[in-house]
Amino acid sequence: MTILGLEKILLKSFASWEPIFLKDTKVVVDGSDLVGYLHDNFSTALYGGENLLFYMAIRSFFLNLKYSNVEPYFILRGCCPVNDNGVKFRQKRISASLSQIATASKLNAPDLMPLLLSLSAMDVFQDALDEFNWKRVRVKSFPTVICSAVAKILQCPVIGLSSDYFALMSKNQNILFNNLTSQPSFNPTYLTLRLSNVNLRSVNGLSENSNTKLNTNDERMLLFHKFIPKHSVLAKISDFHMPLFVTLLGTDTVQSLRLPLELQKKLRALDLTPYNERRLSLLFQWFSQFQLNSIKPLEDVINCYSDKQHASVIQSIIHSISRFICPLEETRML
Repeated sequence: MTILGLEKILLKSFASWEPIFLKDTKVVVDGSDLVGYLHDNFSTALYGGENLLFYMAIRSFFLNLKYSNVEPYFILRGCCPVNDNGVKFRQKRISASLSQIATASKLNAPDLMPLLLSLSAMDVFQDALDEFNWKRVRVKSFPTVICSAVAKILQCPVIGLSSDYFALMSKNQNILFNNLTSQPSFNPTYLTLRLSNVNLRSVNGLSENSNTKLNTNDERMLLFHKFIPKHSVLAKISDFHMPLFVTLLGTDTVQSLRLPLELQKKLRALDLTPYNERRLSLLFQWFSQFQLNSIKPLEDVINCYSDKQHASVIQSIIHSISRFICPLEETRML
């Protein structure tokens, strides 16, 4: 599941980020995001050495986790050994990626180029995991949902790139990658991340509102940026309504559903605010009118369609909500 354009909508309303050191805690790591991020930022085009910086970045990140006494749980997709069915699935994805490359080339649109990870890069990441013996779980798809579910059980943050985490963990803890500074391998790298709605104590006696600068020379702590989403709309939506709210925002499963006529009129009104932001604001105001566990919003959306369309619309909504709550995919321990 991917919530279309969510990060661009939400980041405009976010409050300031506050620096904080993370230590002595568990953390769930979205392995797919981590591999893609490190490979994209720390790999070279040198023949025979394309994975060297990639490996150094991975190992530096793992050392930071170890020295900060952070216990990671890696959720992996396509970053570990696969069986025959997995190979066929991977070949299918590679074929789709080649098609995307051809389309992007014809349109002269480099932004549409898919990020490709070589099998050797995945092997490098797997070898690094084996070296440190971190806990890991393999999933076929939807790692964001699995990461969020595990993090809620463990009551810990998530490290990931997807903007879906803003919705999946709007009332819990969330970490998003920001940037990573490369340092010599013997000196653990400092990982600068954006940390959303996390209830962790600042070190060295710093309070949440303290303006004191943190000691960035401490080599045994991970530097993050803490965020308290006081103005985040998603944090104010009830857990019961959240899956439907996200579905109405638009996802890769259901890109657009009809809204009640009153909302459609407001959306069509002249306004300089971007359409996606208006849709988010109107949906929030609309949901706030209902009781926390009311099914009235769902009924109103379904009634926007004719009787003949009800079955297909309901099926689409159920599919989107089920992917948001829990993907119907098996996982296995490695």
